[in-house]
Amino acid sequence: MHISQKKQNGLKFGFTIIEIIIVITIIGILSTIVALSYSGLTKNATTASIKSDLINSSEQLKTYKILNNTYPVSITDCPTPAAGNLCLSHSNNNVYSGYIYDYTNINPNLRGFCVNVKNNMDSYIITSKTTLTPIPGSCSSTF
Repeated sequence: MHISQKKQNGLKFGFTIIEIIIVITIIGILSTIVALSYSGLTKNATTASIKSDLINSSEQLKTYKILNNTYPVSITDCPTPAAGNLCLSHSNNNVYSGYIYDYTNINPNLRGFCVNVKNNMDSYIITSKTTLTPIPGSCSSTF
């Protein structure tokens, strides 16, 4: 059976149902490959933005510690932080979901900070001990 059969000089023009099904199948396979590739690129971009925010946060916290001899009480006191607080910026869709610090310096093993950034289901942390290497996870009280 031919679709759009036309005779011209005794020849038939058009596509068979099988040919149309094959073309639709190929388009479907290519669409799936493109969708999966895009999903992977989006995930990589999200992870890169989280890690960038954490590295910048770590540098700002270390600078704050040098200047004030302690870590800030809050890192989300924006846009104009009160004394003892800091306003850390973050990328779109990223959220500071945790910040722990030892401001007493009583226990030398706990001195430092841990910052947690989340974006949907992705969660990474950076601590004062991880030397600019964000890792998957969330902050705990014993960082």
